[in-house]
Amino acid sequence: MQGLMATGAPMDLAIPLGPIPAEQASRTLEWQKVRFESARSMSFSRGRSPSPEAEIALEDIDRLRDEVHRGRERLFHSSLSVTLRSDSGKMLDEMTRRISGHFAAALGKIDALPFRQREGLLATMPLAVNPLATWRTLDTSSVARLFPFSPPDMDTRRGTLQGIDLRSRSPIVYDPWDGTHLNANTAVLARSGAGKSFATKVGILRGVCRGVVAYVIDPEGEYADMARACGGRVISPGIPGEGLNPFVIDQRDPEEHCNAWEACGAWSR
Repeated sequence: MQGLMATGAPMDLAIPLGPIPAEQASRTLEWQKVRFESARSMSFSRGRSPSPEAEIALEDIDRLRDEVHRGRERLFHSSLSVTLRSDSGKMLDEMTRRISGHFAAALGKIDALPFRQREGLLATMPLAVNPLATWRTLDTSSVARLFPFSPPDMDTRRGTLQGIDLRSRSPIVYDPWDGTHLNANTAVLARSGAGKSFATKVGILRGVCRGVVAYVIDPEGEYADMARACGGRVISPGIPGEGLNPFVIDQRDPEEHCNAWEACGAWSR
């Protein structure tokens, strides 16, 4: 699923899930085992060796049946529906080929719906219905691989290094002003003592190195030393002679804004 999201194609995804009762799951697995064992016996009777795929499937069924009996796994009815969006037919065909290639690389297959567009559209709308009525049986481990929906990395190819993705071990480079976001607001959330202030300071310093002008409202004064170390100014409102006029238009050369030693400032009180 992460690879599918990483293609970058505008899409709507729907993954309806329905649990299969344990009794029905056991009967289904028993029937599947009998079917594969019968196919293997017929292959031997005809003097042919069973296919490796059938042998692997039989082993998986035995393993899954034991896991279901022990309560470690459950079976689900599931399906995956994708609606691609584009302003032109040419781009839509290109995205369709890209998505189909992704599934082919994962030894999967995706079917287009040339005569069932309405059902396909309804399947990806937030209606909690599956008008396509196509299902696959997945176990708990397979269903878990469908989440999360996030791509394998958050690398925007420009911006400031924010950290390392713990799952993919890839760098997270983020630029809130690159024009792809609705706004540049960023929240730093963590438990007490987890390093929120440290992460914020590191982010500011890395931004300063890229020429970002930073203004910090700092009631506790903990950013003052960092501002002075960067050559910034510490302004204390309320003290005679100290203040900042927000209506003053800065007429300095834009290149001066890229000076890292003048880019970091802090307010304290």
